[in-house]
Amino acid sequence: MEIRPSPLILKKDGRPDELMILWGATPAGSRASFYFPGTTAAEILNWAAKLYTVHNIKPVDAHTVQVPTGGITFLPVPQGTAVNFAGLLSLSFPPTVHKGDQYDVTVRQITSEEFDPIIIEARTGSTPQQQPEGSFTWRRTMGTFQLTIPVGTKASLRESEERLFAILQYIQQSIPTESRWFQVFTRYLQQIAGRVKGLGGDPTQIPPSGTGQVPGKGIRPHREEFAGKIAGLIYDHFGDFTGFLLETADCDVRRFDSREVHMERVVRAAWEIRAAVHVIVELHRPHCPLEVIVGGAPL
Repeated sequence: MEIRPSPLILKKDGRPDELMILWGATPAGSRASFYFPGTTAAEILNWAAKLYTVHNIKPVDAHTVQVPTGGITFLPVPQGTAVNFAGLLSLSFPPTVHKGDQYDVTVRQITSEEFDPIIIEARTGSTPQQQPEGSFTWRRTMGTFQLTIPVGTKASLRESEERLFAILQYIQQSIPTESRWFQVFTRYLQQIAGRVKGLGGDPTQIPPSGTGQVPGKGIRPHREEFAGKIAGLIYDHFGDFTGFLLETADCDVRRFDSREVHMERVVRAAWEIRAAVHVIVELHRPHCPLEVIVGGAPL
């Protein structure tokens, strides 16, 4: 997730922004951790001590805090610069959950707004008279997202987690180490590896793959993959987008047909930055792109 830091100059109420987490029906015994490498757990705890008489926010490491779920939790957002905090929200459930359960968690960032006094000048003769209005602050929601967590069995989840792990490893190769997302993404990848292992898989045997290919399981039935870089965009005599050309590593050029405006935007962006692209097609429709994956390791 990405959240805005609290402003360096606070409103008159002196309150920083807060995350208001509504845990819904998450089962008793569940715990959530918040990882923000752009700030510190100490800063979060310092603000919590100032704002709340009691709280259940606990430090896990230098950049992570943990809370039990249930009801509503408020988490202070430390002050910072104009660069947003990249973060990771992780939940762990007790073994009492069952297949088919689904839990919804809503996270809102709330901030302060301020009404400044309005000074009205009225003149009686030559003597100015001021009529100040009262000043006050209030809290409002500036952003929100919802996390939906379905519960399944090992058998139903393992393959999808393995494919996700392969794709995320592929994506990680294109994230600069100086990016504010690098540490967050690395931790997320470690958690996915832990889930794969917990589901009975071996993450050490799954290499990076832009298509989610897992050794011994094939790409996907009846599909084929082509990797390369966009060599050109195709337009008809009306100027309408009709497809694109992909140049593969062995200098083979393949044409793919599409009239979708969003597809044009995706391949144009990849063409402009010379990004690696993987095009997935169905065997019976080799010129119709089913999926286009942009990014990953350079070819």
